[in-house]
Amino acid sequence: MEKKIHAVLITAYKNFQYLEFLSRWLIKDFDVYIHVDQKSTAIGHSERSKLEKFGCYVISNYNICWGGVNHLYAVLNLLRVASVKEYKYYHLISGEDVLVNSYAQVQERFSGSDKIYISCHDAANDPVWNVRYRYWYIFKNRDTRTRIYRQMNQLSLGLQKLFHVKRRSIGGEERIYKGYLYGDLPHDAVQYVLRYAEENPRFMKDLEYTYIPEEFFFQTVLINSHFRDRIAYNCLRYSIWEYKNGSIPGYLDESDWPLIQSGDYLFARKVDYQVSKTLISMAKKHYDANR
Repeated sequence: MEKKIHAVLITAYKNFQYLEFLSRWLIKDFDVYIHVDQKSTAIGHSERSKLEKFGCYVISNYNICWGGVNHLYAVLNLLRVASVKEYKYYHLISGEDVLVNSYAQVQERFSGSDKIYISCHDAANDPVWNVRYRYWYIFKNRDTRTRIYRQMNQLSLGLQKLFHVKRRSIGGEERIYKGYLYGDLPHDAVQYVLRYAEENPRFMKDLEYTYIPEEFFFQTVLINSHFRDRIAYNCLRYSIWEYKNGSIPGYLDESDWPLIQSGDYLFARKVDYQVSKTLISMAKKHYDANR
């Protein structure tokens, strides 16, 4: 059997029906690694076993809360496991993404490339992002959208501002960058970020008390390294950061397909198996027709 050169790494916690559909689709041409949130009630032992039976590698090592560091740790866990096989590229997605290229298009884009496809912005120049890393967020693995933790964080931030407690860096890194967690990384970049995480415990500890730390890790580590010139500043992900179909980011539907096809995208997020049914079908037909 020919060795697969692309790995798709998925973090998931709900919608098993779609996760199974997506995994069966991808496993034909990609190796698939999945982390399931420990607290998931939708994806239990039997569901994980089902995914494993048709070839997925499945783990469930972290209890993930929105805005907490454990989502990042789950992704790093998947990268450690997958990187043993030395894939050409590692594609990071959620369980609510859909592939919008054919495999031929994937091969064409990445065959001669060593680019790092992530979004990347200078956090110091944005007042919202600046607050997210300058101050300590004391609940590292609690859903900070809930009322009690939101209020306690606001109280903590108020006290820090009152007493002029303000971080100059994260673990010694003073040039802080932010972007989307999901992107596409070549093998040598994956090796570098994993080694950095192991060799810089102070950075990782500080990151634990940063608001949505997953959006700072890859960007800050890579742009402050010799990989800087290889960053494409494009995460190849289509999403709508406004209310649509009952969600923010919006759940996509067939009306998004023309924009997806006319743009430079590899995956689209996010989708629901019912709301996005026609869009998912369009993407699958495109994949099969051009495979």
